[in-house]
Amino acid sequence: MEKRTPKKRNSELSELRQEMRQGFLQSRQETDDLRKEMRQGFLKTEEGFLHARQETDDLRKEMHQGFLKSGKETEELRTSVQDILDAVGSFATHVEENFAEIRQDVAGLKSEIGGIKASMVTKSYLDEKLGNNYGNAVAMVRKEDVKVDSLTQILAKKKVLSKIEAKEVVHMGPFPKA
Repeated sequence: MEKRTPKKRNSELSELRQEMRQGFLQSRQETDDLRKEMRQGFLKTEEGFLHARQETDDLRKEMHQGFLKSGKETEELRTSVQDILDAVGSFATHVEENFAEIRQDVAGLKSEIGGIKASMVTKSYLDEKLGNNYGNAVAMVRKEDVKVDSLTQILAKKKVLSKIEAKEVVHMGPFPKA
């Protein structure tokens, strides 16, 4: 089993944090893109309604003039008005279907975003875990430092190391002795 150093653990945690940050940014960008598409759809729908309203107003004017003309022209205008009313009704049905699809898409997006939020770790959780890991790493390094100091003293007593060499080794550690 590979022994991970505190530096490697911190690096792995940093990479994990970066991947999570990128995932969140990507989902935020996708949500923004969908919002833009929805806005464009709403604007197109509004333009269609305005166009239909203008056509309806134009037809009303024509109808008024047609009532003043002969019965045949009036009947033709009635037919035209009915055709336009049918077209407007069909358009309204189509728009309502589009809105229903958009509502479903938005509901799906909300659900997906909720799932993403639920599975993401919070900053406080990550900070706590990083703090714990840092504390554990410091404790392990202190234990190792004590062992090295003890070994250095033993080697100095056995005259394997000189007192100067032993002193240098003790002062080298991550927690040098005074």
